[in-house]
Amino acid sequence: MIISPVKDKEKVVGIPNPPPNSVIRILSIFIIGNVSSKGTGSSS
Repeated sequence: MIISPVKDKEKVVGIPNPPPNSVIRILSIFIIGNVSSKGTGSSS
């Protein structure tokens, strides 16, 4: 497992550790978008 590149990338981007709320929101938005895009009217 190489952690150096990941840490370097995070430093370059400037996002050391974003708050969980933002991550969860972004992830949920991405997941919801993907789900609604792939399965339109499949579940509901």
